[in-house]
Amino acid sequence: MDPYKYRPSSAFNSPFCTTNSGAPVWNNNSSLTVGARGPVLLEDYHLVEKLANFDRERIAERVVHARGASAKGFFEVTHDITHLTCADFLRAPGVQTPVIVRFSTVIHERGSPETLRDPRGFAVKFYTREGNFDLVGNNFPVFFIRDGMKFPDMVHALKPNPKSHIQENWRVLDFFSHHPESLHMFTFLFDDIGIPQDYRHMDGSGVHTFTLINKAGKSTYVKFHWRPTCGVKSLLEEEAIRVGGANHSHATQDLYDSIAAGNYPEWKLFIQTMDPAHEDRFDFDPLDVTKTWPEDIFPLQPVGRLVLNKNIDNFFNENEQLAFCPSIVVPGVYYSDDKMLQTRIFSYSDTQRYRLGPNYLQLPANAPKCAHHNNHYDGSMNFMHRDEEIDYFPSRYDPVRHAENYPIPTTVCSGKREKCIIQKENNFQQPGERYRSFSADRQERFIRRWVEALSDPRITYEIRSIWISYWSQADKSLGQKLASRLNIYGYRMSLWEEHTTTIEQFFERPESLECVRRMRVFDEHNWLQYAADKVTEMRGHLLKYPVEIDRTEKVKLLHGTGTSGRTPPQPINTPPGSKVSGESVATLLTLAAPPLRLAELVMFDRKICSPTATRIAVTKLLTNSNKPNVPRPKIPILTRLLVDQFTANSDRVP
Repeated sequence: MDPYKYRPSSAFNSPFCTTNSGAPVWNNNSSLTVGARGPVLLEDYHLVEKLANFDRERIAERVVHARGASAKGFFEVTHDITHLTCADFLRAPGVQTPVIVRFSTVIHERGSPETLRDPRGFAVKFYTREGNFDLVGNNFPVFFIRDGMKFPDMVHALKPNPKSHIQENWRVLDFFSHHPESLHMFTFLFDDIGIPQDYRHMDGSGVHTFTLINKAGKSTYVKFHWRPTCGVKSLLEEEAIRVGGANHSHATQDLYDSIAAGNYPEWKLFIQTMDPAHEDRFDFDPLDVTKTWPEDIFPLQPVGRLVLNKNIDNFFNENEQLAFCPSIVVPGVYYSDDKMLQTRIFSYSDTQRYRLGPNYLQLPANAPKCAHHNNHYDGSMNFMHRDEEIDYFPSRYDPVRHAENYPIPTTVCSGKREKCIIQKENNFQQPGERYRSFSADRQERFIRRWVEALSDPRITYEIRSIWISYWSQADKSLGQKLASRLNIYGYRMSLWEEHTTTIEQFFERPESLECVRRMRVFDEHNWLQYAADKVTEMRGHLLKYPVEIDRTEKVKLLHGTGTSGRTPPQPINTPPGSKVSGESVATLLTLAAPPLRLAELVMFDRKICSPTATRIAVTKLLTNSNKPNVPRPKIPILTRLLVDQFTANSDRVP
């Protein structure tokens, strides 16, 4: 008997029950006991094995994309792009490559409804002649964040509260209020397409910028896009409640039933390409995963079609154990310097090794269908039969050799080690353009969803104001509508009245130049009153102190003020012109008399006080104010109203 003839497969089932080791089981209904009613014996090996196997049927759930459905089919090239790539599976029109595709929700658990507002995963595994290629994407072309350092924090914020296990808006909006780059993603998520009708009627995107390399070694940036031939369809809230209430697996069933009925889902693959030499020509960073490439500049180019014509044979083997990793590419396709992609190159493979084991690529759904060889040996659950004597390279006893050389990008990298944000953030332009492209009723539904989210009772006024500031910078009318419906204007106007003892119409638009100019005049007039020898009653308590803290955090008196008059004292041991820390700034503010407000120092002008010094100062002041035996600072917390002024042209709130 050939011991390797019958590899594990249900095709070779015996006609009777056996143990895992193949021993026949003559009774699969009753456990072994002492007498008919006696205790169960531990020596009942079949009982113990059956229970132990059952206890371990479930593997670790994916941290994200836990809920999903898979199907098999093929990808066929329809247009020649060999001038862009030497990838074998794209070598000519008509070439077909077997694929397996997994659709998924992103945040929610494995048994959650498929009608929740959530991005959808769209992952394709190509079984090519040169190994597997995993194109791991979503149904939206952008992402929430651009740096993988924040990915665990982002997922934690989107996941349920660790105390109550309830998913809550205040956690989500609190986290993303620190990341204005998320606005573009929210214009998709809170749009009508935030709940796809099913998996067959949604777009797909590679999201990241990849690199194509042709035989000559020329590199081209590329973005991948899937477009369903049956069109994009979505569910509005009422429809989602009705559909999800009737069947929480409606999208999985729709996919399975459609394929079984011969109604095969199909998508067209398009690409956008860019010469890497041109990446600095635009007002956005082409490698920024929170941005799209404008189609009028980078038109969609057809490549091929994806057809799903076969349902999977077993859900666990070909869905739960199916593993995708953006790091798995083939010659002719490579990565880019997209920070999120660089992070996913490591993270996805690492999580599969944890979830499925170090030999997860030996599982049939994940294994390449072409001949392959390496010396990656042993490890947990290694079931590949190997009878070689040589498990090292090179060897004169083994004819294995290096594969033929293939081109990879030859970009020269230079620069210093640093942790920083990209220069071209441009967080508001594309979200505003997308919102303005909506029809009036679509805009109304978008606004209504945001009003509902921002109405969470645990969301503070500060967080609401930050979001209104963000959306105002994307589109003024959108910000005004949100503020009006959330009654933000009433609270803002009360703050203006408190600080200026008056109400003016231009207060309704604090970002306007008129408001900034009028407030400059107001503050300078109050300073002149304050510094004069004659004591007069001041109007309000905003005034301009003659102190400047520049972007390098140097403290000095403003030009022309001299040392006379009632200027605030200098920080201890900090002469004008010296470099100071945020703590020194805090000292300056604390000692100032009369009480000095941070807004008065800032004076609506970024050059008066650097964001770094301001942030450190406020932190120091608030920390000291809670300590015993430390003089309480004479500065209140900076109001949201004045932060709006200070950051009118800035992406980030200091």
